[in-house]
Amino acid sequence: MMAHIIYENENSKTLLAAQNLDDLDAIYREGKSARLRHAGRAVWKKIVRDSDVDEKTLYVKMHWGKHRLVPRFSELRQRQAYRSMPQREWQGNELFRKIGLNVAERCAVLNDGLWNFRSAMIMKAVPPEKCIDEMLQDGSWNEIDEERRELLLDTMIATLEKIHAANLNWKGATSRHFFPEWDENQGWELWLIDCEGARRGCNDRMQERDFRKFYRSMEESGADEKTLKMLREKIDKLERS
Repeated sequence: MMAHIIYENENSKTLLAAQNLDDLDAIYREGKSARLRHAGRAVWKKIVRDSDVDEKTLYVKMHWGKHRLVPRFSELRQRQAYRSMPQREWQGNELFRKIGLNVAERCAVLNDGLWNFRSAMIMKAVPPEKCIDEMLQDGSWNEIDEERRELLLDTMIATLEKIHAANLNWKGATSRHFFPEWDENQGWELWLIDCEGARRGCNDRMQERDFRKFYRSMEESGADEKTLKMLREKIDKLERS
Protein backbone atom coordinates (compact mmCIF):
# COMPACT_ATOMS: atom_id res chain seq x y z
CA MET A 1 0.00 0.00 0.00
CA MET A 2 1.28 3.47 -0.89
CA ALA A 3 1.56 5.85 2.04
CA HIS A 4 -0.76 8.83 2.12
CA ILE A 5 1.33 12.02 2.13
CA ILE A 6 0.36 15.59 2.96
CA TYR A 7 2.97 18.24 2.12
CA GLU A 8 3.08 21.69 3.66
CA ASN A 9 3.92 23.25 0.28
CA GLU A 10 5.69 22.59 -3.02
CA ASN A 11 9.06 23.64 -1.60
CA SER A 12 8.74 20.98 1.08
CA LYS A 13 7.82 18.40 -1.53
CA THR A 14 10.92 19.21 -3.58
CA LEU A 15 13.20 19.22 -0.52
CA LEU A 16 12.00 15.86 0.79
CA ALA A 17 12.11 14.22 -2.62
CA ALA A 18 15.76 15.26 -2.98
CA GLN A 19 16.55 13.64 0.39
CA ASN A 20 14.53 10.46 -0.22
CA LEU A 21 12.25 11.47 2.64
CA ASP A 22 9.07 11.23 0.61
CA ASP A 23 8.95 7.45 1.02
CA LEU A 24 7.84 5.84 4.29
CA ASP A 25 9.89 2.69 3.74
CA ALA A 26 13.03 4.76 3.24
CA ILE A 27 12.24 6.88 6.30
CA TYR A 28 11.88 3.80 8.49
CA ARG A 29 15.07 2.25 7.12
CA GLU A 30 17.06 5.40 7.86
CA GLY A 31 15.49 5.82 11.28
CA LYS A 32 15.73 2.20 12.40
CA SER A 33 18.49 2.95 14.92
CA ALA A 34 16.75 5.98 16.44
CA ARG A 35 16.29 5.83 20.22
CA LEU A 36 12.75 4.86 21.23
CA ARG A 37 11.10 7.60 23.28
CA HIS A 38 8.10 5.37 24.01
CA ALA A 39 7.00 1.99 22.66
CA GLY A 40 6.55 2.41 18.92
CA ARG A 41 7.75 6.02 18.88
CA ALA A 42 11.09 7.53 17.88
CA VAL A 43 12.56 10.85 16.74
CA TRP A 44 15.70 11.42 14.69
CA LYS A 45 17.27 14.35 12.92
CA LYS A 46 18.94 14.88 9.59
CA ILE A 47 21.07 17.76 8.32
CA VAL A 48 20.17 18.61 4.71
CA ARG A 49 20.91 21.28 2.14
CA ASP A 50 18.09 22.85 0.17
CA SER A 51 20.60 24.75 -2.01
CA ASP A 52 24.35 24.86 -2.43
CA VAL A 53 24.78 26.90 0.72
CA ASP A 54 21.66 26.67 2.92
CA GLU A 55 21.90 23.95 5.57
CA LYS A 56 18.82 22.95 7.51
CA THR A 57 18.06 20.55 10.33
CA LEU A 58 15.04 18.31 9.87
CA TYR A 59 13.38 16.28 12.60
CA VAL A 60 11.51 13.09 11.76
CA LYS A 61 8.96 11.76 14.27
CA MET A 62 7.95 8.15 13.71
CA HIS A 63 5.04 6.24 15.27
CA TRP A 64 3.96 2.69 14.52
CA GLY A 65 1.73 0.02 16.04
CA LYS A 66 -1.95 -0.82 16.29
CA HIS A 67 -4.79 1.62 16.82
CA ARG A 68 -7.16 1.07 19.73
CA LEU A 69 -10.16 -0.86 18.43
CA VAL A 70 -12.63 1.30 20.36
CA PRO A 71 -11.50 4.95 20.55
CA ARG A 72 -11.80 6.94 23.73
CA PHE A 73 -14.67 9.42 23.84
CA SER A 74 -12.12 12.25 24.09
CA GLU A 75 -10.49 11.05 20.85
CA LEU A 76 -13.83 11.11 19.08
CA ARG A 77 -14.63 14.56 20.46
CA GLN A 78 -11.24 15.91 19.39
CA ARG A 79 -11.44 14.23 15.97
CA GLN A 80 -8.30 12.26 16.79
CA ALA A 81 -9.65 8.72 16.64
CA TYR A 82 -7.39 6.42 14.61
CA ARG A 83 -4.84 9.22 14.22
CA SER A 84 -1.17 8.55 14.91
CA MET A 85 1.00 10.89 17.00
CA PRO A 86 2.54 12.47 13.86
CA GLN A 87 -0.96 13.16 12.54
CA ARG A 88 -1.91 14.69 15.89
CA GLU A 89 1.28 16.76 15.85
CA TRP A 90 0.37 18.04 12.39
CA GLN A 91 -3.08 19.02 13.64
CA GLY A 92 -1.82 20.60 16.88
CA ASN A 93 0.85 22.55 15.03
CA GLU A 94 -1.88 24.05 12.85
CA LEU A 95 -4.09 24.92 15.85
CA PHE A 96 -1.26 26.88 17.47
CA ARG A 97 -0.13 28.51 14.25
CA LYS A 98 -3.66 29.79 13.59
CA ILE A 99 -3.65 31.74 16.86
CA GLY A 100 -0.32 33.37 16.08
CA LEU A 101 2.11 31.20 18.06
CA ASN A 102 5.55 30.25 16.75
CA VAL A 103 5.84 26.54 16.00
CA ALA A 104 8.19 24.30 14.03
CA GLU A 105 7.81 24.66 10.26
CA ARG A 106 6.03 21.59 8.94
CA CYS A 107 7.25 19.73 5.86
CA ALA A 108 5.08 16.64 5.50
CA VAL A 109 3.15 13.92 7.29
CA LEU A 110 3.06 10.37 5.92
CA ASN A 111 0.78 7.55 6.99
CA ASP A 112 -0.12 4.05 5.88
CA GLY A 113 -2.26 1.28 7.33
CA LEU A 114 -5.61 1.42 9.09
CA TRP A 115 -5.49 -1.00 12.01
CA ASN A 116 -1.75 -1.72 11.82
CA PHE A 117 -0.15 1.61 10.95
CA ARG A 118 3.14 3.39 10.34
CA SER A 119 3.38 7.13 10.35
CA ALA A 120 5.95 9.94 10.25
CA MET A 121 5.99 13.71 10.41
CA ILE A 122 8.91 15.77 9.14
CA MET A 123 9.53 19.33 10.30
CA LYS A 124 12.32 21.88 10.40
CA ALA A 125 14.13 22.71 13.62
CA VAL A 126 12.96 25.84 15.42
CA PRO A 127 15.43 28.79 15.36
CA PRO A 128 16.47 28.79 19.06
CA GLU A 129 19.08 26.19 19.96
CA LYS A 130 17.96 25.41 23.52
CA CYS A 131 14.70 24.80 25.32
CA ILE A 132 14.05 26.07 28.86
CA ASP A 133 14.88 22.65 30.32
CA GLU A 134 18.30 22.65 28.65
CA MET A 135 18.98 26.21 29.82
CA LEU A 136 18.20 25.23 33.40
CA GLN A 137 20.29 22.07 33.14
CA ASP A 138 23.43 23.67 31.67
CA GLY A 139 23.32 26.88 33.70
CA SER A 140 22.67 29.27 30.79
CA TRP A 141 19.40 30.27 32.49
CA ASN A 142 21.45 31.90 35.27
CA GLU A 143 23.49 33.84 32.71
CA ILE A 144 20.35 35.85 31.86
CA ASP A 145 19.91 38.92 34.05
CA GLU A 146 17.14 38.76 36.63
CA GLU A 147 14.85 41.23 34.86
CA ARG A 148 14.94 39.25 31.63
CA ARG A 149 14.39 35.98 33.48
CA GLU A 150 11.22 37.35 35.01
CA LEU A 151 10.14 38.66 31.63
CA LEU A 152 10.70 35.18 30.18
CA LEU A 153 8.46 33.65 32.86
CA ASP A 154 5.82 36.27 32.03
CA THR A 155 6.11 35.43 28.32
CA MET A 156 5.63 31.69 28.93
CA ILE A 157 2.62 32.36 31.16
CA ALA A 158 1.17 34.75 28.55
CA THR A 159 1.59 32.04 25.91
CA LEU A 160 -0.43 29.57 27.98
CA GLU A 161 -3.04 32.26 28.59
CA LYS A 162 -3.26 32.86 24.83
CA ILE A 163 -3.80 29.14 24.24
CA HIS A 164 -6.57 29.04 26.84
CA ALA A 165 -8.19 32.24 25.55
CA ALA A 166 -8.47 30.55 22.13
CA ASN A 167 -10.45 27.72 23.78
CA LEU A 168 -7.53 25.32 23.52
CA ASN A 169 -5.51 23.38 26.08
CA TRP A 170 -2.02 21.88 25.85
CA LYS A 171 -0.93 18.69 27.54
CA GLY A 172 2.63 19.42 26.41
CA ALA A 173 3.03 22.57 28.52
CA THR A 174 6.49 21.76 29.92
CA SER A 175 9.93 23.34 30.09
CA ARG A 176 11.16 20.94 27.38
CA HIS A 177 8.77 22.36 24.81
CA PHE A 178 9.41 26.13 25.14
CA PHE A 179 12.32 27.44 23.04
CA PRO A 180 13.11 31.12 23.77
CA GLU A 181 15.06 33.68 21.75
CA TRP A 182 15.82 37.25 22.84
CA ASP A 183 15.10 40.09 20.42
CA GLU A 184 16.38 43.53 21.40
CA ASN A 185 13.32 45.20 19.89
CA GLN A 186 10.54 42.76 20.74
CA GLY A 187 11.79 41.04 23.87
CA TRP A 188 11.39 37.28 24.20
CA GLU A 189 10.12 35.23 21.27
CA LEU A 190 8.97 31.69 22.03
CA TRP A 191 8.73 28.65 19.76
CA LEU A 192 6.67 25.64 20.79
CA ILE A 193 7.37 22.02 19.86
CA ASP A 194 5.58 18.70 20.47
CA CYS A 195 2.17 20.08 19.64
CA GLU A 196 0.42 16.70 19.56
CA GLY A 197 -0.88 17.56 23.03
CA ALA A 198 -2.86 20.55 21.72
CA ARG A 199 -6.58 20.02 22.17
CA ARG A 200 -9.75 21.94 21.43
CA GLY A 201 -11.74 23.04 24.43
CA CYS A 202 -10.73 24.71 27.68
CA ASN A 203 -12.19 24.89 31.17
CA ASP A 204 -10.88 25.77 34.63
CA ARG A 205 -9.69 22.21 35.26
CA MET A 206 -7.70 22.14 32.01
CA GLN A 207 -6.15 25.52 32.71
CA GLU A 208 -5.12 24.43 36.20
CA ARG A 209 -3.67 21.20 34.79
CA ASP A 210 -1.59 23.07 32.18
CA PHE A 211 -0.14 25.51 34.72
CA ARG A 212 0.44 22.74 37.27
CA LYS A 213 2.30 20.69 34.67
CA PHE A 214 4.36 23.71 33.62
CA TYR A 215 5.34 24.49 37.22
CA ARG A 216 6.24 20.86 37.97
CA SER A 217 8.39 20.65 34.83
CA MET A 218 10.34 23.76 35.89
CA GLU A 219 10.89 22.16 39.27
CA GLU A 220 12.05 18.88 37.70
CA SER A 221 14.37 20.78 35.34
CA GLY A 222 16.20 22.21 38.35
CA ALA A 223 14.89 25.79 38.56
CA ASP A 224 16.19 27.62 41.64
CA GLU A 225 13.95 28.40 44.60
CA LYS A 226 13.69 32.09 43.73
CA THR A 227 12.48 31.31 40.21
CA LEU A 228 9.99 28.73 41.48
CA LYS A 229 8.65 31.11 44.12
CA MET A 230 8.21 33.85 41.54
CA LEU A 231 6.48 31.46 39.15
CA ARG A 232 4.19 30.11 41.88
CA GLU A 233 3.16 33.63 42.86
CA LYS A 234 2.39 34.56 39.25
CA ILE A 235 0.29 31.43 38.72
CA ASP A 236 -1.54 31.90 42.02
CA LYS A 237 -2.33 35.48 41.06
CA LEU A 238 -3.85 34.26 37.79
CA GLU A 239 -5.94 31.61 39.52
CA ARG A 240 -7.33 34.19 41.97
CA SER A 241 -8.25 36.69 39.25
